[in-house]
Amino acid sequence: MKKFITMAVSLILCFNTTISAFAAIPEGWREMTEEEIESISGDFIEPERNTEKTATDEMYAALYAPVRGDIDTIPDVDIAEDYLGGNYLNYSVERYINPRYVNIDRLYNCTDVLMYTGHGNYDRVVISPSAESDKTDDNCTGVYMGSKSIVDKTYNAKLVGILKRNMSACKFVLFACCEAAKTNSNITKSVVENGAKSAIGWKVKVGSPDLHKWERRFFENVSSRGSTIYNAAKEANTLNGFAFREDIIQNVFYGDKDLKLSNNKSRSTEETTKNGLIQIDKNLNIDCSNKNITDLTNYLEENVEGFDSNLFKVKVIHNSIPGENYYTILYGMEIGEFQTPYEVIVFVEDDNIEYSATFDKSDIENLMITPIAFEEDTSLESKIEAAKKEARKEVPDDVIVEEQIVKKVLNEDLVPMLFVKTSCIDEYGGVFVLYYECSLDEKQ
Repeated sequence: MKKFITMAVSLILCFNTTISAFAAIPEGWREMTEEEIESISGDFIEPERNTEKTATDEMYAALYAPVRGDIDTIPDVDIAEDYLGGNYLNYSVERYINPRYVNIDRLYNCTDVLMYTGHGNYDRVVISPSAESDKTDDNCTGVYMGSKSIVDKTYNAKLVGILKRNMSACKFVLFACCEAAKTNSNITKSVVENGAKSAIGWKVKVGSPDLHKWERRFFENVSSRGSTIYNAAKEANTLNGFAFREDIIQNVFYGDKDLKLSNNKSRSTEETTKNGLIQIDKNLNIDCSNKNITDLTNYLEENVEGFDSNLFKVKVIHNSIPGENYYTILYGMEIGEFQTPYEVIVFVEDDNIEYSATFDKSDIENLMITPIAFEEDTSLESKIEAAKKEARKEVPDDVIVEEQIVKKVLNEDLVPMLFVKTSCIDEYGGVFVLYYECSLDEKQ
């Protein structure tokens, strides 16, 4: 539901106190002047905001995405709108596709839920259309981890300094992009330090298909299932079927772990999420920060039928809440050089440890007697090079290819596959990835 009216919002609401924030301006960028900002902001008509919220007042979400030929960002907005809007939480949802600079600048500090998707980095999200015909003077934009807005040397991209004004009116910010929580100082963390109640971003590079799958479960959890934001993300991490599960589970949470997306009594629900996790009722001597989890591995070998530490390797030890003893650990089973669909995911939350397995003993037994002739396939290296070459065909001409990672996989039907992740950097320093997959089964 969109609500637009031709009235200005109170200056007290949308132009709060300026905070002191220091972020190194990227090379090739400079601060925007007040005159430059005013020249692209003067004709903006602000959406309605309710300044005196009660238990039945309107709540607002603003969702931002560019139309691009490389990554598919529109489903991110569609999914969020579906669950945040009238079908579930009944937020007033505002979609900004190819948003103007001012669409971001005037609303980030007076909106309950914000989602930014595009090309990411630890200090920015670039939200810019890829087609030249779609570009205007002020819609090559995005957000930047600073107290000043910045513009690139060509005066094309203009990023909103998201720390200019206090964000205490914001309940949740989702950075649905690559690397927005990569370093100790990052844009996801900074919005919480700037007053937002909670935020989630990814530490690593993540692709659109995996993001869409994760977002659908996450927003389902926070809406129809009444989960806290933290628990909704945790449960979404237990899903199977991601192309690069070891990446998608490396989301980072900052803020209030007990917060729900609505404190509105007319829409609140009891949490009903059933995460299917099994609690470990034994004290384990583990130190995730130093990657000492031998006691956990031994416990799984003793208590999970089919788990063999010779076959299951630690793929990820991820600090899901920085500064706290909250970790996500992923074990994956390998046959030869191929990853199987059989995994164990473990959540460490101080002394509480839970896990979930994607297999039972019969799955492992059946896999061990399945013919695996591909292990002796001398043409595998040439097929990998061919897959990487095909993957590069999807890369736009005006970006830099940073790296290509190839993963050898047995899918859920035990068909051998190659998954290629191509990491790219655009002209504004935004990072994105493209996925490509192909079957090694010549019968298919």
